[in-house]
Amino acid sequence: MADYTYDFKRLGHPGKWEGVIQCANDTITEFTGSNYGAGGIILHGDAIHADTSITFSGGGTINGGQLTAGTLYEFSIKRVALPDNTAASASVFIRNFSIR
Repeated sequence: MADYTYDFKRLGHPGKWEGVIQCANDTITEFTGSNYGAGGIILHGDAIHADTSITFSGGGTINGGQLTAGTLYEFSIKRVALPDNTAASASVFIRNFSIR
């Protein structure tokens, strides 16, 4: 079977985003080190709650109660903390740095 991931290594990723990290309820996810590059987020379900916290890479935070579910927000993200609520989740998108 052919290794098609080689094409992405050789040619690059064609889209604005090259990966996504799913954040579950009752978790804190750091976007440093191997998770570096978080540049977008979509909150799902009960993540639209004041107990959801998004910390920006340049400082400051915003809580989920200030955002709309299902909307893509382009933030430079350092950390996402989701509350202990079974319906809270988030999709955090990792930027493709070859596209400016």
